[in-house]
Amino acid sequence: MKKIAITSSIISKDNRINTAYITAFTNNKTLPIIIPTIVNKILDYTDPKKEKEYKEKAEEIAKTCDALILTGGADINPLIYDKKNNNSIACNTKRDKTDLYLIEAFIKEQKPIMGICRGMQILGLIFKLPNFKQNLSNIEELHNANTNELATRQEFAHTIKIYGSLEKYFIENKYITEEKENINVNSFHHQGFAFIERKQEKTTTINTKKEIEEINEKTELNILASTDRIIEAFEHKKLPIFAVQWHPEEYGNKSAIINYFINKYLKT
Repeated sequence: MKKIAITSSIISKDNRINTAYITAFTNNKTLPIIIPTIVNKILDYTDPKKEKEYKEKAEEIAKTCDALILTGGADINPLIYDKKNNNSIACNTKRDKTDLYLIEAFIKEQKPIMGICRGMQILGLIFKLPNFKQNLSNIEELHNANTNELATRQEFAHTIKIYGSLEKYFIENKYITEEKENINVNSFHHQGFAFIERKQEKTTTINTKKEIEEINEKTELNILASTDRIIEAFEHKKLPIFAVQWHPEEYGNKSAIINYFINKYLKT
């Protein structure tokens, strides 16, 4: 039985998780383990003794579990990557630091990590994916779907193109045909990675293929999905790390994206 560590969000004084994550990562070969935020105070990580304690806790989790799922949630605090806050909202630095300790520990153990929405963003920042935007509300695409307008969280918000190993997996498993490289996804994110600078967006035609090739060449990542303006998925070239910007957990353990991660990285 593979034990899958799943991070939770801090809401008020509670650690909470959408039950969709539990459903999506539960089958007859996997067992989800809910991980609370282990950092108690914002400034604890500046105390060497406290930081050692948190790192040891993260390392124990990484030794105990077979994979890590970084879930969605509030915006990432720009301070953790040395930027000023420019429209980031509802940040929680304690969760940011918890995620960073866990990522470091699972990489050290060379165990699989999957980032979902916010989880993709923090992984992208670690591996220097370019042009992170704190606020995508001005992007000329629908990414932060208004939940009041949705029938369910499964409702599609926009279309993405898939590439590389993800496209190959979708074709081999008959999710799409070779003639179709687009899929529809849901979308609930305020931050994300754009292809070009905001000031250029209305005046510049984006060559998506060229942008992706340049990112793949300059970083440790391969881009696996995008819209015309936003990066939607990637995986690491060497480490067992995969991330998507949308929310595949909403479609349960039959989700093609969840199964891609489990089959490729956990090999269940």
